Amino acid sequence: QLESMTTGMPSYRISKCAINAVTKVVSEELRDFNIKVNSIHPGWVQTDMGGSEASLTIVEAVPGLVWAATLDGASIDTLRVDGGMVVNDWFSQCLADLCDVTVERPQIVETTALGAAYVAAVQAGLFASLEEVASKWQLERRFDSKISSDDRSRLASGWQMAVGCVRAFKPEG
Repeated sequence: QLESMTTGMPSYRISKCAINAVTKVVSEELRDFNIKVNSIHPGWVQTDMGGSEASLTIVEAVPGLVWAATLDGASIDTLRVDGGMVVNDWFSQCLADLCDVTVERPQIVETTALGAAYVAAVQAGLFASLEEVASKWQLERRFDSKISSDDRSRLASGWQMAVGCVRAFKPEG
C-alpha cells in the first residue's frame, strides 16, 4: 500500500493505513467472540467529504458494505448505523427498506471516535472487557423495512435510472 502513495492528501492516506491496522488488531482481539471485523472502502461517495462530484451516491455505496458484511455467508437481520446522515429519519428508513434489514440508530450517532476511545479505555483498564463497553450502547430508534420485495426492486431500479439521468445532464452555457 505505501508504495502506491505518491502525493496529495497525506493525512487522509495515513488515516486509511491506520484504519487497516486497527481493523486487523481488533479482528484478532475479537476472534474468539464470533465477531467479524472488517473495513471497506465504499468508493468515492457523495458525502460532505466526497463532495457532489463523487461518482457514487450513498444509496449506491450501501450494497458494497452489505456485501462485505456477508462475505462468509452470514446474513444481516439488523444493521446498527452511525454518523451524521443517520439522524435523517428518511435516510434511515430508506436504508432499512432497500437493504431489507432492521436499522438501529444509537443515541450517540458519532461513534467512530467514541469507539476508538472505548478500545483505548479497555486497554487502559478503565473497562473490564469489550462486553462491558458493548453494554453502554443504547438504542435511540429502530427502522424496520416496510416495503415488499417487488417494491424494493422497483425502487432500486428507479433510483439507478434517476442517478443516471442526473449524471448524464449537461447544463447549457
